[in-house]
Amino acid sequence: MNHQFAHVARACLLVVASCIAMAASAQDAPLPVGPPAATPYRDVDEAAVAVPYTKGTDPRDHNRVLAELTRAIKRDPKHVGLLAARGYEHALGGDGDAAEGDYAMAASLTGGRSELQRHVYWSWGWARLALGAPREALSYWQNAARLHGGAPSWLPYSNAVALWRLDARDLALAWFDAAVRSDPALGARNGIEAIDQGWQEKERRTLEEVFEAWSAKPKG
Repeated sequence: MNHQFAHVARACLLVVASCIAMAASAQDAPLPVGPPAATPYRDVDEAAVAVPYTKGTDPRDHNRVLAELTRAIKRDPKHVGLLAARGYEHALGGDGDAAEGDYAMAASLTGGRSELQRHVYWSWGWARLALGAPREALSYWQNAARLHGGAPSWLPYSNAVALWRLDARDLALAWFDAAVRSDPALGARNGIEAIDQGWQEKERRTLEEVFEAWSAKPKG
């Protein structure tokens, strides 16, 4: 094992250990997010985008997508985006250990670059949500938002979905209200359908539940 790889491997293990500790205490921890700001969330965050590394492959074909990502990573083992993409794919398949390994490696390779760190944390949050850990998803998203430094437009509706899964219904609706204040198009069903393109079915259903509950609340 060369010195550079050993350094990366040690960094990866440290990140994994940190994640395990965070998961162990997650159940008793307070919610990692409070009420939304009164100001709108309209900032663009180009790091919060799922990159289609397997173009031409049916995204529903989990095994093929995973195989193609693994081949690409063998060619470029330090590619942060590919590692995050494979981590998410592992999460969709229910393999939490493999997902955490890929995300930890990706995080160790960002070199302190904000856009790469934000992408990893943003994607890691969705992976944790897919694995049934919405509290951890919120933590990763708050890290991504802090690294952004502004008011990223993806944060309110993402927080709303995870909080709804945690049965923090009032807080979830407050965040969804912030999403609508930031982007009024989200107050209509076609606006919701526009943002959940590419989401997993379970996430889409949760967003629909949030939207229905928000729509039913008296306004004003």
